[in-house]
Amino acid sequence: MHLPNTTETDERMLRRDRACVAAGLGLGAGLGALAGAVASPIAAALVGIGALGGAVVGRLIAPRIAADDVDPTWRHRSHVGTNSPDDDLAGS
Repeated sequence: MHLPNTTETDERMLRRDRACVAAGLGLGAGLGALAGAVASPIAAALVGIGALGGAVVGRLIAPRIAADDVDPTWRHRSHVGTNSPDDDLAGS
């Protein structure tokens, strides 16, 4: 029986969480900058609030995303010694 490597799983989850927070932070800051362009006296506050809100939303969304969707595991399958469909047709 194969047991999953818990450190690998935990590392993938941590990378997923960080990616979601970073994406939310950037998107929130961008939206805050757009809003700040309209209301220039409070532009810096809007960028900060947008970044903070985006980071919180990104962190809340992260558990709903599977680790395989963000960082798929690489499974190498060797095809040495196997027949391709062309070889099967040529042999008959």
